Amino acid sequence: MSTSDEPGPGAATPDSEPDSAQEPRPETGAALPLGRLDRLEGVLRALRWPALIAVVTLVAVLGYRATLRSNAATRGDTRFYQRGAQRFWEGESLYYFRPARETEPSQLLARKATAYTYLPPTAGFLGWTISIPYRVLRGLWLFAACLALWFGVGVARQLGRAPPQRPWLWVAVLALLLGRFVVNDLGHGQTNAFLALLLVLGIRDVYSERPLRGGVWIGLALVIKPTSWLLLPWLLLDRRWRALGAACAVGLGALLICWPLYGGHYLEELQDWFRLMPEFANAVSARPDNASLASSFQRLLAGSVSRGVGEPERLLGLLDLSLARPVARVAATLSVALGLGWLAWRKTRGGVSGARAAAAVLALSALLSPVTWKAHFVVLLAPVAFLAFDFASGRASRRRWVALLAAGALFLLPSRGLGALGSGLEAWGGLSLGLVLIFFLCATSPSAEEPPSLA
Repeated sequence: MSTSDEPGPGAATPDSEPDSAQEPRPETGAALPLGRLDRLEGVLRALRWPALIAVVTLVAVLGYRATLRSNAATRGDTRFYQRGAQRFWEGESLYYFRPARETEPSQLLARKATAYTYLPPTAGFLGWTISIPYRVLRGLWLFAACLALWFGVGVARQLGRAPPQRPWLWVAVLALLLGRFVVNDLGHGQTNAFLALLLVLGIRDVYSERPLRGGVWIGLALVIKPTSWLLLPWLLLDRRWRALGAACAVGLGALLICWPLYGGHYLEELQDWFRLMPEFANAVSARPDNASLASSFQRLLAGSVSRGVGEPERLLGLLDLSLARPVARVAATLSVALGLGWLAWRKTRGGVSGARAAAAVLALSALLSPVTWKAHFVVLLAPVAFLAFDFASGRASRRRWVALLAAGALFLLPSRGLGALGSGLEAWGGLSLGLVLIFFLCATSPSAEEPPSLA
């Protein structure tokens, strides 16, 4: 772990070794011959225009589904953000645990659940959406998400101090691992494209002599959706004091800004959020499309329940749910804690750069979160960018190529569109296993194999 926010003048970094792409490494296997990579890059370059047309067509289809169909007013998760913003600015409960302030007696029934699961600052920031027709909002949201992804990929290229040697191979690795989840995020109108941009900006700036600005980006991301909160203990372990302070100050400041609107009821509002999230996590803990590590462990112990209703389908065993849920949660927490400690140890020994280690923490965060849907994988832009650098530089061994393809298969195959095969892989934790592979590929790349990157 570093002892200051920036390395000293002339300090060596673990990623500054000379190019050794052609040298075999006994512990990892020989690197893939560069001639094959060059030919693959040529094929990808030739396909760039058809790929661009396919992307534009896909976005157009998503836009049609979001804004033009007759049921557009009820499509997409963006509507929950708009409703949350409306309730926030009217001073109503965001989480429906208390009655709304309507005057009609029939409307004073307390609702026990809500589709809005974000903290109050997000609802406050989205106040501008209230006066916009939902169809227009969905179109604007889709356009803004596409821009966020475009800029996010551009920032991800800056995580390496040198641009990728084979840019089309680099983009192809990103598309292989994240393309399906990007489509899911855009189709649902969620926030993950914006989170990916903020997180990659934060990691870049924290490890490039702009720690305060990097902490601000990370703090904003955590205010919107705190699923990547594991970055905070990582910044503490890595002694990035200024970045940690800035992230905490932004988060606390955003929460305090919302206080005046709710007055004395604001603490109750936050308590409702802390009450809602565990209940929501428990309700979806057995669903096969929940990629959380705890959810995967629970399904193996107590069975998988499709869409969260019905009798559990037996996998390895069938323990009582009341016993399996806490056991799975403890096992997942211990596994992630061990992974975080091991990552800090590698960082201390110079086995991985600071920026790359922080990116690997995002994969651990997705595993630790009690709810991880497919769209949430978009925030893996930073770790996948580092993996793409490995393969685009020609420094990755054959073993790492096999591991990458295995991760790609685990991300692509768990799908209800593939029938029993996809559903089975999903229920048995294929997506969680893919996340584990992404973490280890990002955290264990030998320094001589990876391109020069941020310290």
